[in-house]
Amino acid sequence: MHHFFSTKQQRGYSVIELIIYLALFALLSIAIINALIIAMKSFAEVKTMRALASTASLTMERMSREIRGAQSIDTAGSTFTTSPGVLSLNTLDGSGAARVVVFDVVNGALRLKENGVVTGTLTDAHESISSLIFRKITTPVGTAVKIEMTITNASGIVITRNFYDTVVVRGEY
Repeated sequence: MHHFFSTKQQRGYSVIELIIYLALFALLSIAIINALIIAMKSFAEVKTMRALASTASLTMERMSREIRGAQSIDTAGSTFTTSPGVLSLNTLDGSGAARVVVFDVVNGALRLKENGVVTGTLTDAHESISSLIFRKITTPVGTAVKIEMTITNASGIVITRNFYDTVVVRGEY
């Protein structure tokens, strides 16, 4: 029998087919790698923002607790409306003895001093306070302190955020 159409059996791929497959593989690989890079950057940014928010929360909470418990604000020892601000509070310790608590910024670290002795810093080594402003608010009823704090996290991704709080000095009313 004679075949009118002869079919030739192909074995393997032609050069053009290989080039097309390699190009598709390269494009798919690049897309997957870019997606992974974006996901890793997003994770790092969220981790940094969480650490920054945690530090800000802890520092604001400590300052708020000390301001609420203070008997009065030492206006002479405080620096208001400029950065870096200093807040000096007249408080009482657990036994009722007078105690002076001071919050100030040195080299980007928020320090806590009690009776003139530095008891530690309230910020992490990766974060720095780039601005700290205290504003004294006086009304006929009492006194409050408004805190404006800007923190920068410089570990890997640099993120800067502002935080605010207003706290009433309870010992004055």
